Amino acid sequence: MPELPARDAAPAPISDAPVAIRVTGLVKTYRLYDSLSDQALDIMGLGGLKFWKRRRKRFHEALKGISFELRKGERLAVIGRNGAGKSTLLKLFNENFQPTLGHIEVNGTVQALLHTGLGFFPDFTGYENLRSSLLYNGLSPGELEGAIAEIVDFVELGEFLHQPFKTYSLGMRSRLQFAAATAIHPDILLID
Repeated sequence: MPELPARDAAPAPISDAPVAIRVTGLVKTYRLYDSLSDQALDIMGLGGLKFWKRRRKRFHEALKGISFELRKGERLAVIGRNGAGKSTLLKLFNENFQPTLGHIEVNGTVQALLHTGLGFFPDFTGYENLRSSLLYNGLSPGELEGAIAEIVDFVELGEFLHQPFKTYSLGMRSRLQFAAATAIHPDILLID
């Protein structure tokens, strides 16, 4: 009887995988202002200049007491109404700002698809936008050509890639922006 080829070891159960994100007692509170000028004065430490205007401090707690662990290979979907704190949570993972209280530990590289298309220029061609976007997002020059070739195959825009981005339809723009954003292979991908 012929010998069967050796099988690779089964992947470790996710429960044994290393922690990708650990959140402990997370709180994010925003201060609310009556006007942009009040906010600007407060940020500059000059809130007392409007001494004649008695202001009551108002706050909005976007996140309160959140704790969890997400291990490598796991996926997490956060569902809720507008204003429930979903985007705030993702921005905290991406270190766009800091929590009011609590701790976030992120182990690995993070790529955020919070706003696809940032950094695409209307007058650049599709190829020029791809190149600038991929370099900006950390691809090395050695990885660049391979990533561009994969994107070109995926988006199927052909000769349009030589045309200015401003001439693309909304669908063509979305496809190219999404493909560029997902060409980077991070450890942690955030999608809003």
